[in-house]
Amino acid sequence: MTKMTVRRFRGTICEEGLMNAKSSLCTISEDEINWARQNSIFKAQRDYNTGMHNAERRGYNKGVSAGMAAGERRNAIKNAKNALSMGLSPEQTAQITSLPLEQVLTLKEELEKQKETAVQ
Repeated sequence: MTKMTVRRFRGTICEEGLMNAKSSLCTISEDEINWARQNSIFKAQRDYNTGMHNAERRGYNKGVSAGMAAGERRNAIKNAKNALSMGLSPEQTAQITSLPLEQVLTLKEELEKQKETAVQ
């Protein structure tokens, strides 16, 4: 057990232990305030980084989806041209490639023009 020193000062009793406790309490309070400030800054940085990461991820996914759609469309057009050049009807080609019939008819016209310019 620690020994407490009691002193008389102008009629009041002052204990060194109480004074040390008050000093420690002020230090702890300051530490808690600093911790709260630092923690608040850390949370703000973490929230910002999380938001940026999520936005980057959404942008990436959107770009991948757009790229995949463009690739599928190019592939469908290529397949439609091949099917038309093999002699399939535009209706069959549209059904096979899932392209609109109007687009298949346009592709057929383009192929016919290319054949005409190749013959000349």
